[in-house]
Amino acid sequence: MVSKIDVHKKVYDSELNQLKNEFEEVEQQLKVEKRKTKKKELEAQYEVLRNKYDSLNKNSRLKEYKRKSESLGKRLSAGAFFSQKGKNAKEILLTKEQACIYFVLIRLAAMHNSWVSVWCNEGLDSFDSHMIVDLYEYIHENIYYAAGITAWGQSPYIDQWLQVLDIELDYSNSKRICMIENALEEIRKEGMGINHQINYGSIICCNEEGNQEYAVPPFGPVDSAVPKDVDPFAYDKFGTEEQYLSGIENLLKIYLKSVKQNSKKILEWALDYGKISKEINEANEEDANIETDESPDMETLDFDTEFPEYRQRNNNLIKYIKSETPTVMKTLEEKKLTVHEAIELINYI
Repeated sequence: MVSKIDVHKKVYDSELNQLKNEFEEVEQQLKVEKRKTKKKELEAQYEVLRNKYDSLNKNSRLKEYKRKSESLGKRLSAGAFFSQKGKNAKEILLTKEQACIYFVLIRLAAMHNSWVSVWCNEGLDSFDSHMIVDLYEYIHENIYYAAGITAWGQSPYIDQWLQVLDIELDYSNSKRICMIENALEEIRKEGMGINHQINYGSIICCNEEGNQEYAVPPFGPVDSAVPKDVDPFAYDKFGTEEQYLSGIENLLKIYLKSVKQNSKKILEWALDYGKISKEINEANEEDANIETDESPDMETLDFDTEFPEYRQRNNNLIKYIKSETPTVMKTLEEKKLTVHEAIELINYI
């Protein structure tokens, strides 16, 4: 077992050794390099690396690791990040596998412009599927590399932790979105053989001055001949690429409408439940010093929100409210709630 502060010290040693190896490698290249121009470049590179090595202050780096740890803790659930309320970094002991994960996260977070560093600095859009995929796979690869693992199943704890990260980042769904985008591009490429879309419009003629003008209405390009309400399920009758893409577009509209309706229902339920929970909680606080036989047992009325699935469900609802989509804002308007008030109610679930 090791403490989090011990891991911070190992991260510092790792940074120091990496810089030392880099400038020693450049130093070896300088000894054999004969070309003046290249040698000058290596000398400048060596000077930069050497200065970084000499100026790497241990105390300031340990403070930086602590800041990164706190930032990561806000983005990961308590169970996933091994944090415990009321305890400092010296008192929290980690197993070998926990320490491996924690070491990688802090090491990556301390690297300038790494995906984890960008994530810590709130420079990552949680609704950008490509960013989410890159972040997760970047962490996944580095943790497996640090642990010496090459396949799933070799370390159940690390595999389970990565599955928690998957859920919290919404990696699997982000990956699906990227795959759908790739499939659409594949359809466009494969569909070139049936791409019969030709630009055409009204009849154009030349006037007496030799300038072009429209001869008869409609004055401008004519819309595509493919109907906009193509039945997405009649694909066996499609003959052009544009029909396929129009069908996909309409299918997405159907799905999006359904998603909005279901999300609205869930959000309404959550807000109503949160309101009831808040009222019960406030009533319980008022009656805390009054014991009667008719008093409800509050422990039987509350969900155990320590379960990750409940915690993540609430996190997703809060993220959805913060997105302030038209569906969210319409629901809050109907409930006569602000975004802040809605989030407060979700926290009572």
